[in-house]
Amino acid sequence: MFKAFQALVVLALSSAGIASAAPDIVLNYGTIEDTWAAEISPDGSRLALGCSPTGVKAICIHDLSSPGDPQIILPTEGTRITDLFWASDKYLIYRINLFPLVKRGRNASQERVDRLVSYRVEDGNFAFLLSDVRGLLDATRIASLLQDDPDHILMSLVYYDNDGRTTGSHINTAGQLTYAPYRVDLSTGKSKELSNTALPHRGGPPVLLVRRFSRSGVHAATSSQ
Repeated sequence: MFKAFQALVVLALSSAGIASAAPDIVLNYGTIEDTWAAEISPDGSRLALGCSPTGVKAICIHDLSSPGDPQIILPTEGTRITDLFWASDKYLIYRINLFPLVKRGRNASQERVDRLVSYRVEDGNFAFLLSDVRGLLDATRIASLLQDDPDHILMSLVYYDNDGRTTGSHINTAGQLTYAPYRVDLSTGKSKELSNTALPHRGGPPVLLVRRFSRSGVHAATSSQ
């Protein structure tokens, strides 16, 4: 377990550009049991660990400048935490699975729904991302972390547009496959669909321009940058 954790931390520190700090962090946190992920915040001030203090997957956020008890994010009843990463120094994003009953006519079955949740480390506030877009089985696609804007990210949806009615990734629907980019507020989870959007690499310049055609409502890639 220690060697696996050491590899996770060294990889996370290398990505953050502070690999020289790995020995001390591994020494201080390497004995934590049941660690399943490790991510260093972009400024190197916090370590987010996938941990299991109650026997289920959770997240422990350690302040590296002031060691002490971590902030702990526990899954709510009926959900499962499966991934974590930093959107900025202010926000951690984690993926959850939910398992609601979905009705199909007279029948209902349990389906897996994937969502992203933002967590603001300074006060523990959290928000479901794309919370104002309903009926989606998977709403976890990130187009860009917007490194120059720590309070927002770009997310994208691929949905079916049926006779002008946007239905999302609903079960038992048909229509024209459509791409839609959204600017999402990490503090509220609310989104704004964008008409003309330059989609950048996660940490680089725009690579694709997406336009929304007003009459048809269709989004299309019209040029590269």
